[in-house]
Amino acid sequence: MKPARNAKAQLELRTDGTMVVNDLPSDRGGTTCVLTGTGKWEGPDTERRVNFMLAPGGASSCVFSAGAYSGFELAGHKKPYSLYWTLGDPDSGTGVWLTRN
Repeated sequence: MKPARNAKAQLELRTDGTMVVNDLPSDRGGTTCVLTGTGKWEGPDTERRVNFMLAPGGASSCVFSAGAYSGFELAGHKKPYSLYWTLGDPDSGTGVWLTRN
């Protein structure tokens, strides 16, 4: 699968621990949908993952949109870091790269 260029998925991690996500594809339990909303984030943890909790009431197309998500992998050894969001099976190599604008 070829990576999409100029995709519109956005994630804003604020210094106060809140976040905004727009149009982020998600694949959980074989269902693909789009996450949009606000919530809180924390990390990175010991495995260099950034985790977030999406608040209820967002405009997500996911039935299961509110709740905890993990899996943003922190990539890079110095600033600016990137985040990688895995879609589906982690061994498939399918995911979304998020870079700082």
